[in-house]
Amino acid sequence: MCKVRFFVFPLLVFVSFFSMADNLPNVYRAVGLLDTPAATKKAGGFFPKGMDGSRPNQPPPNINLWNHTNGAETGLARYDSGYVATTTLRGTALDWLGTHLGNNGYIYHIRPTPNFIDVNNTLLRYSPHPAEHEAASLGMIHWDQIVGWERVEYGRVHPFENNRDYNAQRYGGIVQGIPNVQPQLAGFPAGHVAWQREPWVAFANCTSTSSSAYALSASSSCSPKESSESYGEEFFYKQNIGRWLPAAISPLLLDN
Repeated sequence: MCKVRFFVFPLLVFVSFFSMADNLPNVYRAVGLLDTPAATKKAGGFFPKGMDGSRPNQPPPNINLWNHTNGAETGLARYDSGYVATTTLRGTALDWLGTHLGNNGYIYHIRPTPNFIDVNNTLLRYSPHPAEHEAASLGMIHWDQIVGWERVEYGRVHPFENNRDYNAQRYGGIVQGIPNVQPQLAGFPAGHVAWQREPWVAFANCTSTSSSAYALSASSSCSPKESSESYGEEFFYKQNIGRWLPAAISPLLLDN
């Protein structure tokens, strides 16, 4: 009787992880036909355009959220972006697939981690594409945090397929404050009017003698106290490694 209880308990714990993960919100990424599950697995996940995979656990060189969201003239991310775009709404991902990829490709369902930034609530009125409801991943999205995917063929959505490599034990318990609101990562250009206003003024130096954001005149000039790269590196190491990766491997990642 004791042996039966010994084996049943781990099974219940294992099942609970998957149940918990299934009840938590995902984010979604629309990609083209070349980003098959096999190709994405081989790559290790999704990388920002500004990262090549050689140093996946180091912060990307360009952490400017403003530049990322404004993107290139094609409507896609800049060549040097340090973020991977996802959306909090599956319908938005499907619409994007139709608009940009001819209704052919994949919708990946992803468990967000603390390195995901809530673009609309970070940039507020200055978010250039609020209808996209973007959650921007600072750095890569790992293959084992992808819950599964849907194949879309000429607008027809195929049944959802589970990712057998999804690590529910690692990602299933992350529930609070994701995506994050991080005004210090906004990356507005120096002199942009946003630096005069809350919440960004707390991270700016202004020529006005007043310490109140509401007292700053239209002629005041403000610029960030630190670069977006400096703020971003601090955030990356604090959130991406310190908070959610297993403690046993975090020091190894810091050295890679």
